Amino acid sequence: MKSMCKVNVIQIWWNDKLLENTFYYDHFYRYYKNFLIENFNYILFDKIKILNFLDKYNYNYILNLQSFKNADDRLKSDLLRILILSIIGGYYLDLDIIINNYSKFISFIKDCYKYDNIIPLSKHIYFLKIKETTSFSSFIRNLYLQLIRLQRDNEIIRKMWLFKFFNELTFMNDEIIFRILKHESVTG
Repeated sequence: MKSMCKVNVIQIWWNDKLLENTFYYDHFYRYYKNFLIENFNYILFDKIKILNFLDKYNYNYILNLQSFKNADDRLKSDLLRILILSIIGGYYLDLDIIINNYSKFISFIKDCYKYDNIIPLSKHIYFLKIKETTSFSSFIRNLYLQLIRLQRDNEIIRKMWLFKFFNELTFMNDEIIFRILKHESVTG
């Protein structure tokens, strides 16, 4: 089934190991990679692509920030997915996501397209949609760039509630998302 328009769907692999040599590749990625490539503008941002992206958009300075260097890989990955989506727009899926039904996933993405920005109500960013160049995307990008006193996703999510009132952010019930996707929670 072909999608009407090719929206961006990204995944992040911020690790020195080759993805092909990991649990993620064998159990998740290889099952739906072709589907994502055929139906979306799919980009797997590995470390090399991320570094090239940061250089292209003049964000390579964040790699030298002490706060970035001191952050754990999970927080770095959170920052990178937010930064990339805030520039190009689109959807993010964790690598430990399983797509339950491909045609329903396409419909789900099409239905979600009417919203500017979406995060799961559970406050865990395994699925995310950010529309590029909005006040929300700038705000959230700047919050992550500061990397001040962050504890996982919850600190950022609390600050996001402000945008719910400006109709720029939709908190989607995880039950709705889980009808289409299954999150294996390998990453925590």
